[in-house]
Amino acid sequence: MDGGRRSGAGAHLGVLLAGLLGLLAGGPGCNRVHTEPTGPRPSVVIVIDDALRRDRLGAHGGPAHTPAFDAFAREHLLFQRAFTQAPWTKPSVATLFTSLYPSQHGVASDPALRAGDAAGVLRVDTLPDELVTLAEVFQAAGYRTAAFVSNPWLDDRYGFAQGFDHYDDSFARWGSPGSALTARARAWLAGADAEGPFLLYLHYLDSHRPHPPLEESEARARAGEAPAPGDVRAERMAAAVAELVPLADGRRLPEAGIQPSLAHLHRAYDKGVERFDRELGALLEALAAHPGWDRTLVFVTSDHGEALYERGYGNHGYMLHDEELAIPLAARIPGVGPGDVDLDAPVGLVDLLPTLCGHLALACPEPVFGRDLLRDPVRRYEVSEGSMIDPRHRAIRDGDWKLIWEPDRRFADPRRSGPFALYDLRRDPHETRDRLAPGAGDAESEAAFSRLSEALGESVAPWRAPRSAPAEMAPEEIERLRALGYLE
Repeated sequence: MDGGRRSGAGAHLGVLLAGLLGLLAGGPGCNRVHTEPTGPRPSVVIVIDDALRRDRLGAHGGPAHTPAFDAFAREHLLFQRAFTQAPWTKPSVATLFTSLYPSQHGVASDPALRAGDAAGVLRVDTLPDELVTLAEVFQAAGYRTAAFVSNPWLDDRYGFAQGFDHYDDSFARWGSPGSALTARARAWLAGADAEGPFLLYLHYLDSHRPHPPLEESEARARAGEAPAPGDVRAERMAAAVAELVPLADGRRLPEAGIQPSLAHLHRAYDKGVERFDRELGALLEALAAHPGWDRTLVFVTSDHGEALYERGYGNHGYMLHDEELAIPLAARIPGVGPGDVDLDAPVGLVDLLPTLCGHLALACPEPVFGRDLLRDPVRRYEVSEGSMIDPRHRAIRDGDWKLIWEPDRRFADPRRSGPFALYDLRRDPHETRDRLAPGAGDAESEAAFSRLSEALGESVAPWRAPRSAPAEMAPEEIERLRALGYLE
């Protein structure tokens, strides 16, 4: 698809109008005065691998073999504590594009995504055209803008093409190989040699379901023991793994006499991570050969993580534990080294737009609710929300403490006794011990709960974007969502 919804001049007007509206609304934003950069303007590349957990990457001590990402992180900036603002794609990418939280931009879902209306029609949220997106900011500044996306949730119908001169969603389908996206992006780069700076957005799907198959030998090396009779959670997990992890010859694990185990799921997931890493290496090679590489900014991250049955549940979108929220973020920003930014401070996708506006002296829309990672002090609270069918749910962290609030509780941890759960991430990084459970609290946890529960309703400003008409999903899309576990 060629041609964003707004022309460059229209997008620039939109930036100015949004700034005026933001000032009237009292929202924060990129208000500081910048000096226009001298010399040719740098290009910007944003790379997303969908459903990529931070803790599986080699650079973060994970088991996947990821030499391209690890080298990129080692040579540039690796943020140690990056989090998404939502555990699934649509609200997460909408936050990246607008620096608004899901409760503000409204691209979250509701029970209609699961139930449909009386006729069985599913209608889902779209990104409001009135919002000024990251692509529109760059377009207004004279950048060429292009996107290549694999995830069907980013179909043009859902509003994400705003501001892109070229938006290619032709391979936006589940299981789409990253090699197709890389080839298309490299072809676009080859034709963009001498036309000035560009913004390039790439959204891979390699870590997302469906996972790559296992060779029979590696599957047998990871075979598990049969669940004990009556162990419902283990039986459910084994049945899920049998469906999620095929063998390379097309057979299911039980058909080959192999007892499914979590080790099979972990290996299949990691193979997807490694497949993305190979594409990242090819993409970085192409970028390094492109004119202007010495001043090109590159961000490599994810839209969300993936639950791998740590709590008896696989997939993503429903819960606010860190297996779904903790994402990688590595960045190449020429002229900025590890000593120039706090790499241990919690950061989020909500921060990307104001950081780019600040560093490149672009007219930033108002309001935005992220911070400029290179200039602003650390934000006190890091917030995630926008779960798929319970969009009111929220997680808030402050240093080493994290509070989860799940008032609707349809997908809450069954071991929890109430809508709140509190975790001391310093002593319990995997969130296994709720400090609000009977007998688990102390003065320190009581103080943390008091502080975080009070901040819960104030940490995200009550700003609301205009609502746009929902888009209707096609029957084949609904069936694919059901097959991937999004729908009952």
